[in-house]
Amino acid sequence: MPEQLDHIKIIVCTPGSSYSKDINSTTKQILISTESAEAQQKQRDKLLKDEEERKKAEKTREQILDWLAHPDPSEIHSIASRARKSTKTGRWFLDGAAFRAFEETPRSVLWLHGDSGCGKSILCSAIIDELRAFRSEEPRIRLAYWYFSVNDANRRSLQNLVRALLTQLCPTSAAPPALLRLWDANRNGREAPQISDSIQTLSQTLMEVSMEEARPSFYIIIDALDESNEAERAEIMDMLRRIILLDIDIHLLVISRSNTVGVEQGLQDVVKLFNVVIERQHADEDILTHITERLRDDDDLNKWPAHLRKQIEEALVANAAGMFRWVDCQLQAIRRCRKPKELRTTLTSLPRTLREVYVKEVRNVEDRAVEDVRKLLRQR
Repeated sequence: MPEQLDHIKIIVCTPGSSYSKDINSTTKQILISTESAEAQQKQRDKLLKDEEERKKAEKTREQILDWLAHPDPSEIHSIASRARKSTKTGRWFLDGAAFRAFEETPRSVLWLHGDSGCGKSILCSAIIDELRAFRSEEPRIRLAYWYFSVNDANRRSLQNLVRALLTQLCPTSAAPPALLRLWDANRNGREAPQISDSIQTLSQTLMEVSMEEARPSFYIIIDALDESNEAERAEIMDMLRRIILLDIDIHLLVISRSNTVGVEQGLQDVVKLFNVVIERQHADEDILTHITERLRDDDDLNKWPAHLRKQIEEALVANAAGMFRWVDCQLQAIRRCRKPKELRTTLTSLPRTLREVYVKEVRNVEDRAVEDVRKLLRQR
């Protein structure tokens, strides 16, 4: 046994000796190193947990947005923007006193209205693009928009309007509590929400986003209110009144025909209402810009000599009567002309109203259909 312990040396350290100090120092270093490692591990665990929660929140948000599926308003916006062509279109409004006051007044409503075919949707696209450009300089702006359309039942409904607004206003990181409650109340998206619940959730979401992001400025743009479902028109107006009365910085811009019932009466008694009519002179300015640029940039139009392009411009401006849609229809007809004689015939037989335009187009479709049938029969 003694021979097995020859290599062991026992060192007795008295307090205060150099050996004692070295051991205490080493012990402290080991303890500090251990505590540091534990702290780092806790930090790593926390980061992993936070990342898992972030991914879970993002996944839930995506599931909720899929659940709130609706027609994409950007599709109509893109069409209107392409039809607009010029960045000068609508400057009379965007640079005007009413729009500037609307921007500067918290909780304001602007009703922009005009006759059928005067280019309201095109002007709407210019407003949205203007606000988008402003948002790039001022991140506090939150923008949501919707285009009603009489040609699509899904684009006429109140439910899809609310869903579109909720989707656009939802933060990019996680769904706000109000949306999570709506999701939970409908069995995690296995049931469709009631419209009253959706409207309440929209109001709550606006409030929650406003508090979370230090009172941003909300801009909500709604085009073609007159093309919404008439049976739901009163509910739509009630919803608009409800959100404009919230204690947030909100700006609501509604566009419709001038003869739309209930807009002015429904909103002017709630907050300050800016009332702007698309006058004939303003529409004519935009129409002239549109015609000039189409004749310059469209290969099927700029093929004509300068004197014929001048005749096209003069004929369209003289007969447009402030109707942007009428001009676009005539430009499409002129694009199909192949010879100067055919062009002159088209310019001297222009339809006077949009109704005549539509009747003429229907007849052209019918004529082409008859010809297609004849070709098919000849092939047999």
